Amino acid sequence: MTDDLEQQLEDATATPQQFEEDGVKAVARPLKDLIAADQYIRNRRATRSSRSGLRLTHISPPGTV
Repeated sequence: MTDDLEQQLEDATATPQQFEEDGVKAVARPLKDLIAADQYIRNRRATRSSRSGLRLTHISPPGTV
């Protein structure tokens, strides 16, 4: 379902908002909407990733204690 939604968003952002064939008039989508759609898609893909954004590791120095 989410893959289908992402595909629909990608298809929608690739096409113009309005298109008139005989008069050859095309109106592009607003840049703000394109940026918001791109951020949404990237966030959805990042949450599905198995890699975490921050990894904490305990390092102990060598030697006798």
